[in-house]
Amino acid sequence: MSDELNETPDSQQDEAIVQDQELESTDSEVNAADLVEKNKQLYERVKKAEAKAKELEKYKPKEILQTNQSSSDSDERFERLELKTEGYSTEEVNFLMRNGGRKALEDSIAMAGIEALRQKAKSQNATPSGTAKSAVYQKYTERDLKSMSAEELMKIVPQE
Repeated sequence: MSDELNETPDSQQDEAIVQDQELESTDSEVNAADLVEKNKQLYERVKKAEAKAKELEKYKPKEILQTNQSSSDSDERFERLELKTEGYSTEEVNFLMRNGGRKALEDSIAMAGIEALRQKAKSQNATPSGTAKSAVYQKYTERDLKSMSAEELMKIVPQE
């Protein structure tokens, strides 16, 4: 009876926890075995896929791809040269090539873009260089002018 008194609800809970842990450990062992087996199957599938990819790589046409790329580069160069000889600037040729090359000349939007580029270039060429100094001040510094005699100043200053 003393043994029965020693068994309390806490010790019964401990036994239940130990039993649950034993069940879980057997489940994890089974799961680990299943995982190992699935891992082996997946590894085999990967190996087969790699072998198939290597086999298909043999049939890949490498030379044709390089020839097409080089011919497209030379076609683009010739197209750029043709546009240049037709009077388009380098900036306009770059714009046209980004928008489809010679085909872009048929597009009204692309032509409006070319016209905008021409207007921009024209306005940039029309603006002065930005110096407000006269030719004398551009050539000589203020210190130089102050140190000159009146005769030297009369020679360099334009007379009206």
